[in-house]
Amino acid sequence: YIAEHSSNNYAPIKLVGILATTTTSPPKDLHNHHCDDQDTHGNERYSQHIANSCSADGILYEPWRVPPSREAVERAILHANERLDVHGILVFYPV
Repeated sequence: YIAEHSSNNYAPIKLVGILATTTTSPPKDLHNHHCDDQDTHGNERYSQHIANSCSADGILYEPWRVPPSREAVERAILHANERLDVHGILVFYPV
């Protein structure tokens, strides 16, 4: 379905991952990245695995890093729901 969707001049399928984190950018080296203050629960590493899988399947994946508060996550979800180019949302826990 994804290949057919892409070949019919449709916009690519986009999945958004919402990560509640204290940083605004991913760690520089995820291969040697250990769970630390930036990524206490491995969210960055898991997000990168999802990005790799999506890329292999022709799906755009966009991680959105937001402050670690319920309100920030809710705003990001509402924003993603309003965007016509977003077809799916993942929320990484803990929030």
